[in-house]
Amino acid sequence: MRLLTYVMLFVTLSAHGADDANASIQKRMQQLKSVIGAADRLEIRTTAVTVDEKGRPFDPGPYTVIERPEVATEFLQYCVISDAALLPPCLCEGELYVEFYRGSNRLARLYYHKEGSIDWFQGPWQGFAPIKSNDKLTKWFRERGAARELTGIPK
Repeated sequence: MRLLTYVMLFVTLSAHGADDANASIQKRMQQLKSVIGAADRLEIRTTAVTVDEKGRPFDPGPYTVIERPEVATEFLQYCVISDAALLPPCLCEGELYVEFYRGSNRLARLYYHKEGSIDWFQGPWQGFAPIKSNDKLTKWFRERGAARELTGIPK
């Protein structure tokens, strides 16, 4: 009887934890949608320091710029957060970052890590949100000119 009680308690707590995790994922996706949903431009850039022939750093500009009202919706089709817990932050900036703009106002910057997570720069998350289907997001980045930064990731 005692064993049955413990099993029932474990199942109840596990189910409650899963509900909390799903609510948390939905909350994060909703936060992201509410901020970038108004974007009319997206820029994909590298986090790598680029230097000229004299060794001076410079900004090479974005790999790609997508200017259309549905740009955030398109991105969010590929960038779906998984039900895994947030990963602890590290000191790197990832391989790429994606900036969302409305006119000249930057709405958000997301750092992308090729292992399959995103970090919302100065956003409400503390840590990296794992991506549900990293292969699809990686392919989406490659199709938009960011292949060099994504070397070592299976195609």
